[in-house]
Amino acid sequence: MFRTSRRTYKEYKFVMDVANIVIAILVLCCIVLTFFKVIRPMFFFPVIFYLGTVMNIMACVRSFLDNNKLVGAGMAVISFLMLAVSVYATFLYWV
Repeated sequence: MFRTSRRTYKEYKFVMDVANIVIAILVLCCIVLTFFKVIRPMFFFPVIFYLGTVMNIMACVRSFLDNNKLVGAGMAVISFLMLAVSVYATFLYWV
């Protein structure tokens, strides 16, 4: 469990929820821009993967704080795989 007071833990969870909402809105904006081809086609594809990686890492940290170590470790592995796909997509579409 979180080593400080319950209030700090609740504030941290609130910040994580707000960050997840903001990142989800950014992902939706990138998807819409990709479909309408405002910029080059598939320019935002790596950005979508990077934002998904950040969301997954935040969920991983939350699992570790809730004492779900096994779930957190599995999500960490998935996060690193998504990061690898993000880097590959960056080299594929941006370079």
